[in-house]
Amino acid sequence: MYDPANFSKLILILIFGGVAGWIANSWGKGSGLGVIWDIAGGILGGFLGASFAYFYNIEADGFGAVIGVGLLGSVLFLTLQWVLSLYRRSAKLKR
Repeated sequence: MYDPANFSKLILILIFGGVAGWIANSWGKGSGLGVIWDIAGGILGGFLGASFAYFYNIEADGFGAVIGVGLLGSVLFLTLQWVLSLYRRSAKLKR
């Protein structure tokens, strides 16, 4: 059923995922897809991190744990996104 504590955790994960996406955009200095897509990727990564934590029964009870799950998921997702964009660029250059 509906649990307000889980909803607030999800909101925190999505907020900090978006912040991680914004930071990734500022560190990338224009090498990414743009600020909106990096924030969206960070939010998606935070959601995926929370899903993996739930799937593997990792309890994120504290405020720091919730932030950590969101940030870790977004960093991993944005890194994967960055690697794939490098691969696509190198494939275009080889043609």
